[in-house]
Amino acid sequence: MAWRLLLRKPNFYKKALITCANKIPFKNQLKILSDKPIWLVSAKKDSIIPFPSQRWTWNMLRKITKIPELCRWTVFPNDVYCPDGKKARLTHMLAKVITYDFQLLE
Repeated sequence: MAWRLLLRKPNFYKKALITCANKIPFKNQLKILSDKPIWLVSAKKDSIIPFPSQRWTWNMLRKITKIPELCRWTVFPNDVYCPDGKKARLTHMLAKVITYDFQLLE
């Protein structure tokens, strides 16, 4: 949904945080967003979008963007666990990322 919203109204959004998106944009779509800070969050063990597809998106974004220093990619190599020891869902991963260093996009 994040890619769809961003591509539908690119001038409406100043920047984006996209977590394990289930849509991989095409190269020509990414060109529309070349002036936006975009932060991708992925998991190597993603069961919906294969990690190589996520890596392709990141590599293409890095080639196209006019502001490489403002685009980020955070990859969780393993499962993430909550303080109680239970395996975290994607929303927990996102909360961890945001609390860790979301300010770097400012």
